[in-house]
Amino acid sequence: MSVKIPSPCIGVCTLDPSNRTCIGCLRTADEIARWSEMSPAERVQIVLQLRVRRHAHGIGGIGDSRQRRRAR
Repeated sequence: MSVKIPSPCIGVCTLDPSNRTCIGCLRTADEIARWSEMSPAERVQIVLQLRVRRHAHGIGGIGDSRQRRRAR
């Protein structure tokens, strides 16, 4: 059984031109482009890296929970 890892996209899809990182979800342009092709293990690694990135940007809190877009 494969675990579905939802996209971390929060619907604020704008790349910062200085580092090519989305200002909404903090994924790189490459991570966004490859997301649909990634294995669940790769997606988990990205999600864990995003926690570190959010912390570095002063974003996050208890449980590091953020609102997500609802799946359509």
